[in-house]
Amino acid sequence: MNEGGANMATARIAVSVGYIGQGFSGSQYQPDRHTVQGVIEDILTQLGWANGEGHAMTMSSRTDAGVSALANVGSFDMDRSIWLSAGSRGVLLALNDQMPDNCVVTKAVEIKPDSNITDASSRTYLYRLQALEGWPKDVTIKSMTGWCSLFEGTHDFNNFSRFVDGRPTERTVLSCQPWVDPTGVILGFRIEGVSFVWNQVRRIASAIQAMAAGKITPEQVEAALKHVDVPADFGLAPADWLVLWSVGHADITDSVWMESPSIHVGSEVTPRGRAYRLWSARVRREQEAMLLAEWLDSVIL
Repeated sequence: MNEGGANMATARIAVSVGYIGQGFSGSQYQPDRHTVQGVIEDILTQLGWANGEGHAMTMSSRTDAGVSALANVGSFDMDRSIWLSAGSRGVLLALNDQMPDNCVVTKAVEIKPDSNITDASSRTYLYRLQALEGWPKDVTIKSMTGWCSLFEGTHDFNNFSRFVDGRPTERTVLSCQPWVDPTGVILGFRIEGVSFVWNQVRRIASAIQAMAAGKITPEQVEAALKHVDVPADFGLAPADWLVLWSVGHADITDSVWMESPSIHVGSEVTPRGRAYRLWSARVRREQEAMLLAEWLDSVIL
């Protein structure tokens, strides 16, 4: 899709897209793979809404296979006459009527014709550390807050990313805080930034788990952030427990896009050994239920 050219005969539509990551090979289109972008582009083609050459859909944020999203953001161009006739309600009904059960579009708004949806002002992720095998039950909010704060600010995250030749690894983390359930139990952490390097949040999650288990020290993490010429690898946490929670964009003025709804997720001590496999399967369903509950009101029109 041509993100630059303005055409009065077309309308650029931004949509909020939620999905359960276990059913997809990531958000971005990949040939012969089941991806979020690919699913929506197929539906746009079937509806006759795919305008122009190349990909009909642009996704704001790339998520890996297994990573879920409460609200990723995408955009596409469609005939203005169709948009004026159908409106937001009609677009949502048409898209969701053909969407698989593990993917939903919750909002549709018109944005400026030259708006680039990839230029997000913020991206917020949640990572559920409590679902990792070996997560200690005695972690305090004070300790967790201190570990999270290590990653705030502008750093070179070369030691916390998947290597991609030539791509810069300096990023600014606007906020990193504990994710706590209503009973005060630490579930994980919430991290917000303008953009992230590949695998950054999952590598941060692995480092926090290692600090919680006493396998590494905060000083080692600080050194890995400061001395990027010295290789450091604290592991890569699984994708299953990562959720893209929200995306902010300057051209989307509706505040609902920026909200982070209340989270009510039951919690308990993480088991070990053979019991962990069954427990994690139950918690995975619980995490899916959390997303489904947040989407429910948005798709009832």
